[in-house]
Amino acid sequence: MTTGRGCTLASRAVALAIACALPVAGCSLLNGPAIIVSASPSATASSPSPSVSPSPSPSPSATPSPTVAASPSPSPVGPIQGAPAGTPVKPEVFLATVDTANGVLRVVADVPGIYEDGGTCTVKVTAGATVVQKHSTGAADVSSTACGQFVFPLSDLPSGTASIVVSYQSTAHSGSSGATKVKLP
Repeated sequence: MTTGRGCTLASRAVALAIACALPVAGCSLLNGPAIIVSASPSATASSPSPSVSPSPSPSPSATPSPTVAASPSPSPVGPIQGAPAGTPVKPEVFLATVDTANGVLRVVADVPGIYEDGGTCTVKVTAGATVVQKHSTGAADVSSTACGQFVFPLSDLPSGTASIVVSYQSTAHSGSSGATKVKLP
């Protein structure tokens, strides 16, 4: 393709890239970073694409600053971390979902504020006159005592609104949650 003056667009682009590179290349003579601009013709020579690649320049050596090692936080004393023994706890229904595809009600519960193994978690589901409950052993978790997941077959529960209550009992703590309501199919 030519312009009215007989120059191809490709040669104009190369000339423009070289013209732009000259002032930039002059900067490298003054101890600045050298930038190399090159234009490579494409296979169809329709439009070259200039690329810029900085050349490495020496960097001043830095003197390492002293680092302060973090001292480990002291471990809690005794088997219970978090709330002191005897403190009432409030277990929580972390998640309650009706899984109709598998025909189950899934309940995940925990006890925030304490971190202990061995207590008893009880999840009680009340739907109409039907009461179903399951137990598990609590396990210390990162931020709570985990009761785990409880699975109740929907065939054991009537349709309608169900109420879920979690209770926790250990040698050091006890308490119950408020009621969580779910709609059963």
